[in-house]
Amino acid sequence: MYEYNLYKTVRFFMELHQQFYTHTEWLYYVHSFNSYRPVQGTRTIPVMTMSTLQKVTVTLVSFVSILFISFGITNNVEISVQISVQMRDRSNTSTAENRLRGQVASQASNTTTLINHSNASTSYDAPDVSSYVYPNIMYGHVHIAKTGGTSINGIFANKFERVCGHKGYSYDAYNDNERAKRAEGKVKVYRTKQDKLNKIGYEDCDYVSNEFNWTFWTNTFGDGKFHGIPMELHVPCRERIDHLMSQCNYRDAALDCDAPSDEDFFKSVDKCFVLLEDRYQHGLKDHFEVKCFDFKKQFTTYTQYMSDKLQPRRLESEPFIKRETNLPRNKTNECIWERPDLLEKTNAYLVDHVPYYQFCDACMGSEQEITRE
Repeated sequence: MYEYNLYKTVRFFMELHQQFYTHTEWLYYVHSFNSYRPVQGTRTIPVMTMSTLQKVTVTLVSFVSILFISFGITNNVEISVQISVQMRDRSNTSTAENRLRGQVASQASNTTTLINHSNASTSYDAPDVSSYVYPNIMYGHVHIAKTGGTSINGIFANKFERVCGHKGYSYDAYNDNERAKRAEGKVKVYRTKQDKLNKIGYEDCDYVSNEFNWTFWTNTFGDGKFHGIPMELHVPCRERIDHLMSQCNYRDAALDCDAPSDEDFFKSVDKCFVLLEDRYQHGLKDHFEVKCFDFKKQFTTYTQYMSDKLQPRRLESEPFIKRETNLPRNKTNECIWERPDLLEKTNAYLVDHVPYYQFCDACMGSEQEITRE
């Protein structure tokens, strides 16, 4: 009985060995660097040569069978070998290898051509984005009217990935700026309506910029989080009187410096406001961490600060074309600058009655100021 089983075992492995030498098919998988899905790419999984695999397989299985026999395992043991290798003639293997090598070489050639074409059409050096790690935080820009929000939203959308804003969206910012460079006369201000923004959603956003009612933030991002990711709000702060006069210019209104009473004068101040109480309320601090930054440093210090937190775009359209929303100001026509008494009264009035100015008065110079030096 022992000799019969040994004979069957040796005969089986001799036939198995012959099968490996006569028929085999190699499966090549081309993988992308960041994914384990079989896709077209340029990286291949190293495979052993045919002779090496045959030797390893036959040696390993033969060794196991000898162990079985050495320990006296005979009729009660069934050795089941499952081979998941699909058989094909060896000549077809050579053809498949050559075809795959040709496809990889062709793709590499096309990639080189594309890179050369890109370098010929733009002088921009693409940043290294391979090491980017998603931050465990989202950022929100509370767009206060007349604080440069249209520009900062547009610049960020053109400079960084996943910027989602009413006045700039990363997905089409490059071509939008290219169209602006070709335009003659006044450039149309970019706008994405709120219902469209909400329909797209904010799941693929790192930086959200909006000039809607302040309840947008609480309604959209709940109690300061979005899918469990914390949301941090950034509010631009501008010198109060200068900000007020920019709003008057936008409204095409003027302060009544010759008003018969303070009450009448302050009515002219209120007429200049551009949605101040609509954009910011202290209720935001009940749900979010709210920080401030200096209006004068938003294109330098603040942009550099966010550059360390947002992913740079592969291509950036330069130079960025500014979209003007105000007519040029003529400060000589602004009577308040010649009235120190009104400057003092107006400053006090703004801090006492407007939540936005109260926030900036407390935030600027504190640890919550992003641009503090």
